[in-house]
Amino acid sequence: MIEPGGVLTLGPGDHPLAAGADISGGGTLVIDNASGTTTFPAGTSATMTSLIHKSGTLTGAGAVTVKNLDWRGGAQSGTGTTTVLSGGTVVLSGTKTLSRLLRLDRALDLTAVPGSLSVAAGGVLESSGLLAVPDGARLVPAGGLLRVRAGGTLKKTGAGSVTLPPVENLGLITGTGTIVAAVVNKGVVAPGSSPARSRSRAPTRRARAVRCGSTL
Repeated sequence: MIEPGGVLTLGPGDHPLAAGADISGGGTLVIDNASGTTTFPAGTSATMTSLIHKSGTLTGAGAVTVKNLDWRGGAQSGTGTTTVLSGGTVVLSGTKTLSRLLRLDRALDLTAVPGSLSVAAGGVLESSGLLAVPDGARLVPAGGLLRVRAGGTLKKTGAGSVTLPPVENLGLITGTGTIVAAVVNKGVVAPGSSPARSRSRAPTRRARAVRCGSTL
């Protein structure tokens, strides 16, 4: 248990948590173990106010749930889920690799995000809020998936283009400019400033350039 205001830092080396371990609470978990691995097995209780991931690998089948995520480097992998709750914050910087499910229940604007996030095989960046991506956003396709959940919005900003990982759209894709990605569309593609003028609801399973500022 991490008490409110408390900080638990996992430094260099491997940290395999025992099944049933409880590191929940109102404090902050810092993962800064260089080339080491922190493993959250199934059954681990890991719901906390803040996670600061500086280096090393977070992995395992367990669920990690936080209000605030500050991800500066390293990797997140495994069959578990990292969830950022609504009302919290997400700060992304440095070079990072995602090969597990990262679920965002809040908005994220990648306009001012430095560094890169590689969405690798097994990785899913899933958003149920507003995900704003500018021209050239460094969301690197590396075998993983970008999923827009029902009720979520993927909004392209700027007049240029951005290349994204394959997109599974269950919500809304809108904005300006061009999104270059393989799109499986089960929701709505509403380009331009007047979404009602052009909507695509039919599922599509092919690579395509979604031109957000013109009729599809």
